[in-house]
Amino acid sequence: ATASPSFEQMLDDEEAAIAALESLKAEIEAVRHRQEDVCNAGSAFGGASTPGETCASGGIASSFADSAGGVAAGASLALRADDEEARRSEEEQRVADLYAQLENLERVLSVREADLADATLGRELAEARAAGYRDELDKARRSLEDVTTRMGHMGQQVEDLQGQLKRSQLQVEASARRAQLVEAKHAALEVSLQETRAQLSNAHAEASRTGHELQQAQARITVLEYQLEMGKQQLEASSIREEAMGPARRFSVGSMGSGSSPSPGPP
Repeated sequence: ATASPSFEQMLDDEEAAIAALESLKAEIEAVRHRQEDVCNAGSAFGGASTPGETCASGGIASSFADSAGGVAAGASLALRADDEEARRSEEEQRVADLYAQLENLERVLSVREADLADATLGRELAEARAAGYRDELDKARRSLEDVTTRMGHMGQQVEDLQGQLKRSQLQVEASARRAQLVEAKHAALEVSLQETRAQLSNAHAEASRTGHELQQAQARITVLEYQLEMGKQQLEASSIREEAMGPARRFSVGSMGSGSSPSPGPP
């Protein structure tokens, strides 16, 4: 299959066909003028009333044969008339050929004009499709820009959530260290209590010897029991805070999966 001609090639072909048609018309007109010149020349020699009568009848030889010029002059003029007649026939044949070429060129020009109209319509359709493609491309470009912007926002949100998670982990670690300190204090208080009980036992042994020492020992026991009570309260308060921090930590870790991570309050 041959490739269809381009729109510019069709325009060039049409211009060439029009130029050939104009040239052919000019050539036909020139042949007509030469034919008229031949007829006029025959009229001058044959004495016909009009050039048209001379060309139509072909009677140039008979007119000169009947003239007073003689047989020899008539024969010479007859030969010349025959030459003019043959020349006229050639010109008429050439005119017929030129008319045939003209008709052929007109048919070619008609076909070229139809092809040009089809090509023009095809070009308009192609331009419309190209405009549609450009619109689709612009929409796709805007969609890509929107997606890129949303991805940037999501990346910032992820960084914020990671920062919140890190702060929560630091708070949990700090709470764990405080709980360890409270446990250490509680252990120290337990040791101190055991020592105090031992001292109390000794004081009871000595109580029989002196009531004053017993009163001092009881006062000391009262103070130590108060300290123990305060230590227990501190331990309970620390345990309550640790229990409160446990659900908060679970809530912080669970909220990371759902896309939000509220910061826990101060311990």
